[in-house]
Amino acid sequence: MKGGPRRRPRSRVGEGHRGFGTGIGVGCLVAGMGLVFLTTACSEAPADRAGPSVSDSSGVTIIRHTQVGGEVEASPSAPVVLGAGTETLDRLFRVRGGVLLDDGRIAVANSGSAELIYFEPDGRPHAEVGRRGEGPGEFANLFQLQGMPGSEVVAFDPQNTRISWVDAGGGFRTSVRLDFESEVVDVTRAIVGRGYSLGVTVAGDVVTVPWVRATYGGAEGDLPLRGEVRRYAPDLSAYTVLDSVTLRSWYEQPQAEGPPIAQVFGSPLMVHGANRDWIAYSEATSHRIEVLSKGALDHVIIEARARRVFEVDSIPAGFHHAADSMPAYTDLAVDSDGRVWARPAIAEGEVEAEWRIFSGRGSTMTTLRLPASTRVLDARGTTVLALERDALDVERVVLLRLVEPPG
Repeated sequence: MKGGPRRRPRSRVGEGHRGFGTGIGVGCLVAGMGLVFLTTACSEAPADRAGPSVSDSSGVTIIRHTQVGGEVEASPSAPVVLGAGTETLDRLFRVRGGVLLDDGRIAVANSGSAELIYFEPDGRPHAEVGRRGEGPGEFANLFQLQGMPGSEVVAFDPQNTRISWVDAGGGFRTSVRLDFESEVVDVTRAIVGRGYSLGVTVAGDVVTVPWVRATYGGAEGDLPLRGEVRRYAPDLSAYTVLDSVTLRSWYEQPQAEGPPIAQVFGSPLMVHGANRDWIAYSEATSHRIEVLSKGALDHVIIEARARRVFEVDSIPAGFHHAADSMPAYTDLAVDSDGRVWARPAIAEGEVEAEWRIFSGRGSTMTTLRLPASTRVLDARGTTVLALERDALDVERVVLLRLVEPPG
């Protein structure tokens, strides 16, 4: 980018987009830190009250949503802050995941200290597991945490390319390394790392996508970059191709600071989540979520919602391809009850973000409004585990209570 400060991209709703449906407005309700409401979405066009359409294709249920469900209100009580009043609270930084365990405890993936931190149901620290390193029981980049039955968790470290199973007592039960080379389907001009895990099944199968480290040039012929979603046997000896997905479709990530060349790192741009036998993922190119059960496609959730248009502002010479609009979803989670939580992209300056909550195998949808800096990590019943960041990016993990469960 030449001269002057980098301009932030502008976004518009409902014009010039590729996709379907009417633009859905935002800013219906202001929520403070820890104050949450589930509410119907504001829309720039009247909502379709006919409910979602459901179809079946080769045993896979496809649910297309054109409206949001009813309203659920948060409890007025203050949230439980994990580690409040202890030194553990100050150690929480670069939190990458959290799980509400079957026995009531909470496990948090704290990448900043390269360990799992366990908390009691009332928020008191319970135990720390793991340390920084490259061997079994160690983490170099603790990046994902997935809940399993019996209060076990599965942790993924992409830097060590290791998936670790941790039992209810904090012992490292087993691990597997993704030592195979990832394959990208239709491009050769890319630096591709080892496999990247989207999640594992209770039986131990591993679902992966290629990990694209960088691309060499900006020719349009190289984009979009696509790759295969694969399900590997527990010993990684064989795999089944489940899907072909878009891994990268632009060089400038519109919500990131800095020159666009810096944004070619950190693939995949897919968002995904996993909990128990449920794995969900979405490409950046559409409001469509694929949901796997036990490693096989179970249902597809489609939201009739426009993508926000993105105006290219700073692609340098030699880089000819950029996004036509903002990413569809910027975050995704699967909770302990099997509900899928998806956060659509928001425009610059908005202080809130909507989380779409799909319950009943995608058949119902409600909206949870949270501060834009807050992430949903897990939920169970009326309890929501969330990561909050203040204006200085100081992190805290909290338990929010809802009056009744969504759905």
